Amino acid sequence: MALLAALVWGLMPARPNLKPAPLQPKSSDCPKTEADFVPTNYTEIPGLELESLSAAQRNHVLFRLNMEPCPCGCNKSIAYCLQNHPACKAAKQVAEKILADERATSATQAGH
Repeated sequence: MALLAALVWGLMPARPNLKPAPLQPKSSDCPKTEADFVPTNYTEIPGLELESLSAAQRNHVLFRLNMEPCPCGCNKSIAYCLQNHPACKAAKQVAEKILADERATSATQAGH
């Protein structure tokens, strides 16, 4: 048995220690962290005009902002980045796009 185990171990190819490439380069505006993404639960986001939205639209926008990671590479939610790092241009751009998408969706649904 020991000889068989030694033969199997000897024939096993070496496995390189590979890490996947980051999806997007990290921005210099946000802090660099290596922790796993953890969603947040912010209900107020400074600098975003959410008052004109209905309650359902507002909840949908806040849900996306809290559940989606910021594209700057900080591995925090978009809401966290907007709240704690107002200089993050990537978070601001994505938040504005989410707002525009929600307004466009509601306008399309109102027209039907």
